[in-house]
Amino acid sequence: MIRVDISNQAAISLEESAAWYENKMSGLGEEFLSDVEQSLQRIQSRPELFPFLKPPIRKCIGRRFPFVVLYSYDENLQQAFVTGFWHQKQQF
Repeated sequence: MIRVDISNQAAISLEESAAWYENKMSGLGEEFLSDVEQSLQRIQSRPELFPFLKPPIRKCIGRRFPFVVLYSYDENLQQAFVTGFWHQKQQF
């Protein structure tokens, strides 16, 4: 499996999104984070599976929540680098 690193800006965005969901309903923030973790595991196991948004950035769409994980993948380093977590209605 490859290594998945998350940029500081993406980590902040993820925390803000989880807090937003948690404010909507208790426990929903944790459910959101679980969905994100599943997406990160999918990226980790098959990083080339997901389509390009705009090379070299790929996108992995969440299964339950309407978000996209944006990342680049370096095959030589065996590393995916997450650059953002975006709500699907946001402009990229």
